[in-house]
Amino acid sequence: MPYDYQYLIQTGNTVSLAGTIAMSIPDGGKHARSAQIRLPRFVSEPVVTATVHSKQGSGTIFALFNIDYQDVESFSLVTFVALNIQFGDESDLEFLCNFVVVGELPEEA
Repeated sequence: MPYDYQYLIQTGNTVSLAGTIAMSIPDGGKHARSAQIRLPRFVSEPVVTATVHSKQGSGTIFALFNIDYQDVESFSLVTFVALNIQFGDESDLEFLCNFVVVGELPEEA
């Protein structure tokens, strides 16, 4: 199963996973962006940090509104939701989410 990170640093069972993923415009409108990543299943909920930015230009600022972590079957699912901080403004720009996830993986049998 492919996971959605590009970088891995591991010390024992503790890992730091990092990467960048494109955010999509949800059905609610162009004032929001969302993205989901699939990761290995962790022993307990990991520490997750993220930022949102656009390489296309400045002027519209999106801030993370929610980061949701769930264990789903044999993997973990992290959902990022960002909203435009200029209330009511919509944006056609493409936004990216940079993330870092740090946690403990189960010991291999």
